[in-house]
Amino acid sequence: MKEITKFRKIRGLTQKELAELAGISKTTLIKIEQGLGNPRFSTLKKLTEALNVKIEFVDCNCLKGTTYCTKIQKPIDY
Repeated sequence: MKEITKFRKIRGLTQKELAELAGISKTTLIKIEQGLGNPRFSTLKKLTEALNVKIEFVDCNCLKGTTYCTKIQKPIDY
């Protein structure tokens, strides 16, 4: 998910720092950033909270009651 990488870099965080803030492994974060697999909603929520990004920026099936996210939209610039 390129947007997670974009927000991480905007915040000046390394992958290790963001993973620690979100309470996930660095390996999981790397896979998410590379688009390998679909993160669980709970993982995505942890990441967006750690990045101080509203989860509404994410358009995925997990917001519709399923477990995994499949799509992320571009964030609104402000």
